[in-house]
Amino acid sequence: MRSLTFLKIPPPPKVSWTYFVLGVSLFVVLMNFNLFSCLYGNIDFKDNPLLFLSLPLIFFGLVLSIFSLVFLPYLSKPLSILIILSTCLSVFFISNYGIIVDSDMIRNVVKTDAKEVGDLLNAKLLLFVVFLGILPALLILSCKIEYFGFKAHLKHKLLLLSFGLVLAFGFFLIQTKTLIPYFRSNLQARVYNIPFYQFYSAFKYFKQDFSKQPTFLILSENAKLKNPQEKKLLILVVGETARAANYSLGSYTRNPVNEYTEQKDITYFNNFYSCGTSTAISVPCMFSFNPRKDFKTSEFQENVLDVLQNIGVNVVWLDNNYGSCQGVCKRLSKVKQFDGGYDVVLFEEFIKGLPTLEGNNLYVLHLQGSHGPAYYKRYPDNFRRFTPTCDTNELSKCTQEEILNTYDNTLYYTDWIIGELIDIAAEVNNYTTAVLYLSDHGESLGENGIYLHGMPYALAPQEQIHIPSIAYHNNATINARLKQYGNFKLSHDNLTHSILGFFGVASPLYKESYDIFSTSLKENP
Repeated sequence: MRSLTFLKIPPPPKVSWTYFVLGVSLFVVLMNFNLFSCLYGNIDFKDNPLLFLSLPLIFFGLVLSIFSLVFLPYLSKPLSILIILSTCLSVFFISNYGIIVDSDMIRNVVKTDAKEVGDLLNAKLLLFVVFLGILPALLILSCKIEYFGFKAHLKHKLLLLSFGLVLAFGFFLIQTKTLIPYFRSNLQARVYNIPFYQFYSAFKYFKQDFSKQPTFLILSENAKLKNPQEKKLLILVVGETARAANYSLGSYTRNPVNEYTEQKDITYFNNFYSCGTSTAISVPCMFSFNPRKDFKTSEFQENVLDVLQNIGVNVVWLDNNYGSCQGVCKRLSKVKQFDGGYDVVLFEEFIKGLPTLEGNNLYVLHLQGSHGPAYYKRYPDNFRRFTPTCDTNELSKCTQEEILNTYDNTLYYTDWIIGELIDIAAEVNNYTTAVLYLSDHGESLGENGIYLHGMPYALAPQEQIHIPSIAYHNNATINARLKQYGNFKLSHDNLTHSILGFFGVASPLYKESYDIFSTSLKENP
């Protein structure tokens, strides 16, 4: 019988553990070009050229030291693959959109759905992940790491650890006069430290959201309607990714995005700020009784919607947003989720409920709004008012003019919906009615190389936290008073108390100075 040796599968390539750790360390250092761009952009090298060389060597030494400790037998491959894939994805989104992957962004990722993920997928992302993530991971899987026995491995581990520490601290100690003051005053550089900042953020997220839960706090026991026989309707429109910088009701002159609402008797709050830079933070925060500075995503207590429902207000949540209600509506009895198409479905569903309206009613319409990067999907063709547009989710393929026009079309479409709701609110007979619109957060559209949203709040540009808000009340006196507050500094902290004030809720939680419908509204500190 002929030999079948030609069918033998070649043995996997071998690599020593030492070279394996050196290789993965070098990969991580090279992929951290955003970190070095940040560092080099804030240091003057004219009088200290050695510092230019020192920074990557210090970082390489630290990475090498860490990997030499954690890359143990049977753990080296899975850990290195996790590191490579997380590094690859983090670098892509930081480089292309300026998105920092922190604990809030991880929370967004966990709560997202397939459609939102689909809007982010494009050829550039796939090629980046394949060549810098999947192929290196497959190479690692195919190789055989040689450890050379316990004693030899321990010797190599100690030598590599010592080399890394000597390299890092050797260059650091001769530069302490420059580096220590720099790092103390430029803490923001740590968010570009990939993948270590992402691992820290993941740990922080799981610690916050999966720690032992305390007893759920009921807040509605001491709340009641002062006049339960009154008939009131509040239409609350929660926008998505709308920024004040592009509102023609404010100072924006490039495109008239507010052609519909500017014809209405409304108040535009031009100094309004969000609680967060992502839906996962802002939506729970705006309905919380805690202000932004005290808000925690792991709150175990009723929100304002729970309180209203428990004291007899008919609360209806209509949602067209990918992220749903972020847990805010999970205890409500009337919730309807749509598929993320055009926001007109929310308007149509609201209209259906008008004939059976009675008592006190709060309708929350959670829009898909201006969710990016696929802005072109957020409005129908008849609202493609501003051209040319960016009809792709690869923003790098579009000019700044095209991106702005497409984004402005989303605002234009939202403005039409708000205008229609105001017209309806003005026509409801025998009811006290109001319409309140506010976005969940803003959006970056390429300013300083940053796109989308989700930056840590302390580092976030104004475009991500300065948001539009519009109010209308069918009581002429109250509506006139709202106009007096148009320039007040307000925020999501005002929403809960404004809702309580509108429905006349007596509660120790209510703060009249935060109620936009009251005579005692004060500016936010």
